[in-house]
This record gives sequence, structure tokens and C-alpha cells, in this order.
Amino acid sequence: MAEAGYSQAGTYVVLEGVSRATNAGSYQFTATPDGNHTWSDGSTEPKTYEWSIAKAPLTVTARTKSIAFGAAAANDGVEYSGFVNGETEAVLGGTLTYTYQTSGASPVAYTTSSPVGTYDIIPGGLTSNNYEITFVKGTLTVGAKAIAKPTEDTTAFTYTGSAQTYSPVGFDSSTMEISGDTQTSANESGYTVTVTPKQGYVWSDGGTCTFTWVIAKKEVGLTWSTLTADELVYSKTAKTLSATATGVVEGDSCTVTAALNTAANSNVNVGSFSFKATELSNSNYKLPDNKVSDTYTITPKEVGLEWSTLTADELVYSKTAKTLSATATGVESGDTCDVTVALNTDEGSNVNVGSFS
Repeated sequence: MAEAGYSQAGTYVVLEGVSRATNAGSYQFTATPDGNHTWSDGSTEPKTYEWSIAKAPLTVTARTKSIAFGAAAANDGVEYSGFVNGETEAVLGGTLTYTYQTSGASPVAYTTSSPVGTYDIIPGGLTSNNYEITFVKGTLTVGAKAIAKPTEDTTAFTYTGSAQTYSPVGFDSSTMEISGDTQTSANESGYTVTVTPKQGYVWSDGGTCTFTWVIAKKEVGLTWSTLTADELVYSKTAKTLSATATGVVEGDSCTVTAALNTAANSNVNVGSFSFKATELSNSNYKLPDNKVSDTYTITPKEVGLEWSTLTADELVYSKTAKTLSATATGVESGDTCDVTVALNTDEGSNVNVGSFS
């Protein structure tokens, strides 16, 4: 500070006390005429004077600062305005401090978990006898922190009957949230997993982060029913086979639908046939590549024979061939079964006297 005060005009007055000073403050001095002079009113009593030097105004303004979410509060210092006579902050007392908080009537202190936004940087702590210090707040801008997206989980999932979880590589639950990652049922068209940054974070490359993952159907085995030789004898009734799924998760139900394999013959008449599995009742499972049963053959049914007879008169030689006919017995209802017969040549003639069959 520059010196200020009262100067002594000539040598006619004697000054006592502080009539000149440099620092701000209140001062007092007395003035007394010397022995050869009086005041203009003729008196010679000492006169007392009070005077002061006011503090110079000084503004301390916090500079603005930007940090990423989760970082500790920081500042870029302050700017001073108002120093006189070349003085600097070196003349100030105290220690420069900073307070970081929200604006408003009820400020909340900034912490590393505070949300993205702007906060006040309030300087303080400096003192001076010669400056009237005004502290001006700056702005702390907390921006979202950029993080890298996780990458796909390459696990091959197959239905197990239990919940399974898709785990993107690099997923961090402290900075990210995930949905659609835990599923149970098979879904070969795919489930969608969405990963989003938590509050205060953004993807470093922008955009969104989604994955499609599949739980494949579990392949079952097939156990086919069987038919005995007796069951394979022609009976005019369709022969059927059934299949049971094996390898099914305990507690699951999985029924096999089977049908006649149209590539084979009929399953009613004599000939070969097979069945083919066509569908499962549980969509979490799939049929194996070999869906066809063993091949079975329906065998002909043996019939009985009822022969016609000849009377004694009919058996007298007449130069006419004697004939017999046979009828099949045990034929299935509705079936026609004619018997063709011929002379048994081992027995001889059926015209001349002698035996025949």
C-alpha cells in the first residue's frame, strides 16, 4: 500500500501521534502550534484529528474446471483482481481453500458418487488487513465418464431345464446394468440382452450395446415299442408302433408323435412297414436325425381247409372226371379268400377206376 495521511505545512505546528500510514486502519494524531504561532482564532490548545485508510477491494474468483464422473473434486486455481502498487497474493494471509457443493438454498457437498452436473467451486480461507476480499465462485462441471462396451459371450447354450446366464466379456456391474441375460427355455430365434451404462457413464463409442443369444433345443433319443411274431401275422388290423423320448430332463414331459413311414408299405396287409417320429410335445427338445423305427414284416395268416365230398353213387365209373372243391376257414371277416384246387397227380386218375385226391 502507498503511504497516506496528513503532511505538516511548514514548521508552525507540532504533530504527535500517527499522521501518515501505509496500511489500512484507523489513526489519530494531535496538532499543537509552536511557541511563535496560534490558531486562527488565537487559541493555542492542541487539536485532535482522527482519520483512516480503507481496505482496497480485492476479488478472488475460482476458475472453472471439468472432471469426469467419479473423480475427486479438483480446481484450476483462482484469479485475483484488485491488487495495488504491484502487490501479489504473497501479501495475503491464511490458506486458500475450496468448497465444492450444489447451488441453492440447501447446498449439498460434492462427493465422488455425486451425479453428473454442475457444482459451485467456492474459494475461501485468505485474509488481509489491507484488502477487503470478495470471493467469487467458479463452476465445476462433472461430465459422464466414457467406458468401453463389453463383448459377446461365445458360450454354446443348450437347454438343461435350469436357468442359464449370458455373460458378456468385460461386463462390470459397478458401471453397467444388464437385462435379458438369464433364461431357461430353448429359443433358437434368440433372446436379446441389453447392456446400458449406469448413471454417470457413457459408451466410449456411443450408440447402444445389445447381444442376441440362443438356447438350443436338447436332442432326445428314441426308444421304439416292438411287435412279436404272433402280432405280425396278418389280422386285417393296422399294426402300430410307439416311441418314447429318452434323455429328457427330470420333471419334464415330452411325448413323441409317430406316424406310418409313407416310404414303406402298408401296415395292414402282408409286407414290410416302419414308423417315423414326426413331432415332440415339448418345444425345448428336438428329434434326432434318425427318426425311423426298425422295419417289420407282416406275415400271411394260415387258413384251414374244408373239402367237399363225393357219394358212393358219384364214385361209380362214368367216364366223367370226379372233382373236389375246398373252402378256406379262419378268413378275417369281410375278406374274400378263394381256394384253387387241382388233381393230385401222385394219386392217379380221377376218371378211371382207382384212387385219386
